[in-house]
Amino acid sequence: MLHIGRNKAYELINTNVIESKRIGKKHIIPKIRVIEFLMNGN
Repeated sequence: MLHIGRNKAYELINTNVIESKRIGKKHIIPKIRVIEFLMNGN
């Protein structure tokens, strides 16, 4: 959806640029967080 690599995605999650919830080993990113990320021009 963002056309970024896996490492960049984990970097955004780990630095709390994009908020996520962790369920087991999976990171779940709510759609609204992705929209907020895109609207902020990051």
